[in-house]
Parts: sequence; structure tokens; C-alpha cells
Amino acid sequence: MRFGGKFSAGMWAFLLASAFAHNATAASKSIGLTTSVTITQSCAVTVSSMNFGNITAVTGTEVTTSTAKVTCSAGTPYSVSFRPGAVQTSGTGNLVGPGGNIQVFVSLATSAGTSTGSHILNGKLTASPITTTGLYQNNFLIYVNY
Repeated sequence: MRFGGKFSAGMWAFLLASAFAHNATAASKSIGLTTSVTITQSCAVTVSSMNFGNITAVTGTEVTTSTAKVTCSAGTPYSVSFRPGAVQTSGTGNLVGPGGNIQVFVSLATSAGTSTGSHILNGKLTASPITTTGLYQNNFLIYVNY
């Protein structure tokens, strides 16, 4: 209201509030943000060396062990094998050296688990007439199927 050419204090408050009312009630809009993560299964394996030590003759009584340690993502069932995609718990191979080949038989004591585990590998040499001294060795492939 106008009173003698002046606005009252109440009228000034109303005019100021009206001027800023537009900013106080500004429009807004929202949109959803999709977030996601995929946890994949994975496994890792380490194997200790299988060493029969120092011998003077291969009699077929030489035995030793090794350990395969498996670590998979939580809850992942797995099997340890000498063959990809299938469970093969034993195998034979040859240790190759300066006097020829010495046959070795390797087997798994246990071959399955979930998440983590240690698996004993048993090794046994087959009797051989080889007497040439030197290092005889080979690599076996160990597979973790999951």
C-alpha cells in the first residue's frame, strides 16, 4: 500500500519475497544412474617341485610328493587334473636325461575343492637300467578346471 508516497515495512518485505520467490522454487529433474559390477570366477595354482633327490640306481621304490595349492574366487568349485576340461588324477611321463628316459608315475591324492585347497601329488619312479649319471627332468602340466 502506498501511504504518503512511501511503502510500509511490511510491503517492502512482501516485494522482496516476491522478487526472490522464483529462485527459491526453481524446477529440477532427476534421472536414474545405473551402476553395476560383475565378479568373475578365477583360479590360480602354484605347484612345488617334485624332487626324488640323489640316487645311485633307479630301483622303482623311489617315491616323493609335491603340493598343488589352488586359490579360486569365493565359492568357486574346481578340480585339479593332468588334463584340461576333465578330471584325470594320474599320469605317466618320462624324465629325460643324458642316459635316456626314466619313467615316472604321478597321481593326485585329492582332486577337487571349493575356493582354496592344497592337493598332494604322489610321484614314483619306474625301475630302469639307466646308470648314466646326470640330471633327469621333465615338466608335467597341471590344470585347474572350474
